[in-house]
Amino acid sequence: MIVKILNLRIIKEDDFTESETGNHLTKEATKVFLNNFEAELERRTRRSVPSLKDQIYLQIIRIKQFMLKDEHLTFYRWKG
Repeated sequence: MIVKILNLRIIKEDDFTESETGNHLTKEATKVFLNNFEAELERRTRRSVPSLKDQIYLQIIRIKQFMLKDEHLTFYRWKG
């Protein structure tokens, strides 16, 4: 996703500031990045495939069931 944002020039070289600790996104560029990140989490590749956000949530539910209810831990296969 980061490569996509850079390739599409959504975030450019002048969106970074340099400091003693390295390069950082400006406040405005950070907002742009987070908006794109959130949109990517919500995006569905196909109708039958849950969004990345939903897939992460389903994995968390599985781990919770494993930890609290002593259920089997089934690993989720990514299909994107």
